[in-house]
Amino acid sequence: DQMNENAQVFYQMSDLLEDDPEGYIEGTRHCELAGRLLVDASTFFLSLAEQNEPIRQQMTENANVYEQLGKMVKEDPLRTLE
Repeated sequence: DQMNENAQVFYQMSDLLEDDPEGYIEGTRHCELAGRLLVDASTFFLSLAEQNEPIRQQMTENANVYEQLGKMVKEDPLRTLE
């Protein structure tokens, strides 16, 4: 249930970015919120990596990708969306 709820948040955020990447929710830009969400996901993947040796390498790689994307979305969302 928690993973489905998290997925819904990602879908909602992607819709906001596509519709208006420079828009705001309660004073915070959509791209900033999306970047934070991706960086938070990176932390989640690192947590999984620490706890599960068999999937450690893959989760670490996932974490790196999500962290990089998070930074890109925050800094230049329009370029990232291209």
